[in-house]
Amino acid sequence: MSFSSCYSIKFLDDDHNINNLEEEFGNDFHFKAYPSNYFNTILDHEKNNNMKKNLEIISRFQRFKNLEKLDEEQNQAKVITISVDRFGAKGDGKIDDTNIYGTLLASDDTSNYNKDSRHWLIFDSVQKLVVGGAGVINGNGKIWWKNSCKINKKLALTFYKCNNLKVKDLKIEDAQQIHLLIEKCVVVEVSKLVVSSPENSPNTDGIHITNTQNIQISDSTIATGDDCISIVDGSQKVLATSITCGPGHGISIGSLGGGNSEAHVSDIHVNGAKLSGTTNGLRIKTWPGGFGSASNIKFQNVVMNNVKNPIIIDQNYCDQADGPCKAE
Repeated sequence: MSFSSCYSIKFLDDDHNINNLEEEFGNDFHFKAYPSNYFNTILDHEKNNNMKKNLEIISRFQRFKNLEKLDEEQNQAKVITISVDRFGAKGDGKIDDTNIYGTLLASDDTSNYNKDSRHWLIFDSVQKLVVGGAGVINGNGKIWWKNSCKINKKLALTFYKCNNLKVKDLKIEDAQQIHLLIEKCVVVEVSKLVVSSPENSPNTDGIHITNTQNIQISDSTIATGDDCISIVDGSQKVLATSITCGPGHGISIGSLGGGNSEAHVSDIHVNGAKLSGTTNGLRIKTWPGGFGSASNIKFQNVVMNNVKNPIIIDQNYCDQADGPCKAE
């Protein structure tokens, strides 16, 4: 995996050598990891223009080959918990930390999340960021699913105010709630993700986009207990291609206008999707009493198999368990 809790960001795959990284990140790549009030956060407060110096740490990766043995033992026997401190992680914004790879597993002790009741992993205001690799992010969601679907449940992986962002080649599974949240970002590429949670896991959206502009999602497979992709207020110029969805609730625009609020989405284009075994196919949902607009929306080259509601436009949406919403 190319990132870790309170770590600097580097690729670990063999295909990404130093020269490739320098070309991809550019001279203005912000490299430092910083602590914050969030539980596992990487913030952007200073630039690091000396890419070569930072990338030299990749060579030290060989020193931690023993992790492969630990992975083997984990697969054969039981889950092994490893402290990142053991491998030299500081997260003080000054020291270039070493890399980890394998599975990043959320703690099953809910008291570990008291400092931030809504986020597990969050990247806040990091520019020109690339997150990728061959790792797995496991939210250990089963300890949260038995509770109310939205009370104190974590968002597994959040990108907030990150511009020129790339997220690729990751597996995200068993999120506490939403697997991947893209919020208030501009110019985003998401590709080659595998997102999965059980069909009965509540409110586990695959990719949730809010107040984000110019985002492309491609070549991704999503199987969850809620929307495979959900696009909500403030999102513009969203392109989704080569998406495989199911099980789940399909691809949704909304919900919009909850609580009599104003909401706008525009220029949404889904071109090339396969939906199988989903409750819904393509859906636009707005709350009664809300106002705003959903404009320039295009769905094409979509194949559905065993989809209960292939196309839904619901202008009286309500997810309250105690009955239908009152007209407003």
